[in-house]
Amino acid sequence: VELMAVRSEERRTVLWSDDVDYPVVLGSSFNDTPPDGLGSVSTFRYDFFPTLVDTEKSGWIEQYEDNMIKVHREQKGIEVPAQFNGQFAQAAKTEFALIFDGTKFILEKVH
Repeated sequence: VELMAVRSEERRTVLWSDDVDYPVVLGSSFNDTPPDGLGSVSTFRYDFFPTLVDTEKSGWIEQYEDNMIKVHREQKGIEVPAQFNGQFAQAAKTEFALIFDGTKFILEKVH
């Protein structure tokens, strides 16, 4: 069985295969230093994700008072970015992210 991430209706990308043994390593967040290229590891949960959001382009985040955030994502064929509003919540010390980089899984603390 192959696990896949669906980027769009017409294209699927194979992430990893269950017939290959991949190493799992601890990431740099376990060493009191931020992960390479990142200030911290964060996660997002969307209750709704429009199909016009361009997953090939980066987005940006604004944080406001009272732990409110706004996530902006570019849209396909539309000049105005999609905006998602929500609340920032501190992760529990028991929350982790497992990241696959194409050759190994990296376990990082979510903070």
